[in-house]
Amino acid sequence: MSTSYSIYNCGAKLQRDAWGQGKGKSYIWKCTNKSMNGLDACSAKDIKEKDLEKAFVRVMGRVVGGEKEFLQQLLENISAGIERVQHEFTIEELNSRLEELGQEMMGLVRLNARAGTGTSAYEDEYIRVSEEMEQIQERKTAIEEAELSELLRQKRIEEMKQYLDSTDTPLATFDAALFRRLVEKVIIHSLVEATFIFRSGIELREIL
Repeated sequence: MSTSYSIYNCGAKLQRDAWGQGKGKSYIWKCTNKSMNGLDACSAKDIKEKDLEKAFVRVMGRVVGGEKEFLQQLLENISAGIERVQHEFTIEELNSRLEELGQEMMGLVRLNARAGTGTSAYEDEYIRVSEEMEQIQERKTAIEEAELSELLRQKRIEEMKQYLDSTDTPLATFDAALFRRLVEKVIIHSLVEATFIFRSGIELREIL
């Protein structure tokens, strides 16, 4: 599970890069747009990874500290606000129609085999059935993806709730595993400010 970073100036993603060597080696996050196209494309300064890590520690201090009750209620509101997507047809109905069309397709193939040669009427009907099957499969895929997205968001909300319920102790140091598990995206607004977007839907702004 990875976390994405984007920059305030141009909206491009950031990439991690090493700075220095040996014991003095550190990491920075730099704009991919600037790296590829130069300063004219984006004038944003590079962001030190340590600054982002310290900001995350402070954010988590807020999460388990004075803002904990507020965030717990916010999670409840986010969860309640995730409405089940309504679709014209259910997966079961679409599967049933696909089965009907499959049988119809087999009937057309057998009929054409007995006739010996393809006819214009057969070809038109074959195309009609094929196109409807393709459309139904696309609808089915869209429904499955929407339902999976809903389940994943609810899972992330539950994970955040469990974390809030299980700890009252702020982070002492940066926890990379926890960061990747909880944070979906970081938006850098400036050299001194960023927003941490949690997988649960919570967004917290913090100084760097």
